[in-house]
Amino acid sequence: MPKKLLVVIGVLMVSTTMVNCECNTVVRDEKVYRTELDFMEQTAVQPADKLVEWIKLHCKCEEGKFTGDNAALCEKSAKLVQVIKARVPYHKAMMLWNADLLKPRPPKTPPEVPAATDLCPVAP
Repeated sequence: MPKKLLVVIGVLMVSTTMVNCECNTVVRDEKVYRTELDFMEQTAVQPADKLVEWIKLHCKCEEGKFTGDNAALCEKSAKLVQVIKARVPYHKAMMLWNADLLKPRPPKTPPEVPAATDLCPVAP
């Protein structure tokens, strides 16, 4: 192949590739984004609050451990609540920081999740 033809083919391949590339930058309205994050936070936190009420009504603990017929479900429910309460605010803050809407940066390490048994109901 002549050198000129190779150059033309090369230029066509590069320009075709560049034209087919998409720019993935999305500009969001700050107020809308903050509202969406607030909504997502509340859709996690409010059910977690209700789950705490369920745990208090239907779960039993002895010596710092869930006991009884619902023990496994109580443990899983309490763990879910603890993860939501500890991590949702952190991840919301990270999303705001990543969008350059929060200063300073949240800690690099997310907060520790408290033990599920911290939600053990206190016997009357």
